[in-house]
Amino acid sequence: MKKQLAVFILSTLIPAAAMAADTFTGASVGTNIETTKYKIKNSISGENTRNAVLKGDVGFDMGNNLVGAVEAKANLNKSDAFDTNGVKISQKDKYSIGYQQGYRVTKDLMPYAKAEYINSKFDDARANGYGVGMGAKYAVTDNVELGAEYVHSRLKGSRLKGNGSASDLKLRGNTVSAGVAYRFK
Repeated sequence: MKKQLAVFILSTLIPAAAMAADTFTGASVGTNIETTKYKIKNSISGENTRNAVLKGDVGFDMGNNLVGAVEAKANLNKSDAFDTNGVKISQKDKYSIGYQQGYRVTKDLMPYAKAEYINSKFDDARANGYGVGMGAKYAVTDNVELGAEYVHSRLKGSRLKGNGSASDLKLRGNTVSAGVAYRFK
């Protein structure tokens, strides 16, 4: 009975290890729809920003179903981030570059963890920092992927006060996104 169980387990693992090594590898371009809620440390909670984001990545096979990817994102549209006493503060842009480490659990499904550097401009400030998160990608076809992810970010910067002096800005953000990408083969 133990031998039969071992043979069964090995027979299910071997095809998983022999999966197409090119899934989630190579260059891709795509778009995400994301929402971020920022909070100024120990202070004001913001509104949910809603943005369309352009993204690109290059994935590479690391063996044993591990896939690494270097990713860049650009959000170029303006959205309201805070509304304090009737004064709206907008996020004007947001750029990030990061690394994803994924594991193919099946030929078409890959969860991953990620870390990224973020740079963002608000009406009266430029802030940068880091984000960490997790997500998953699903290969609908050889070239089309769907994905979803969550990223927690911490940004620091300086903002100008009404009198022209600067004050420290510490933001914490939570971003949820879903998107589609085309992977070149």
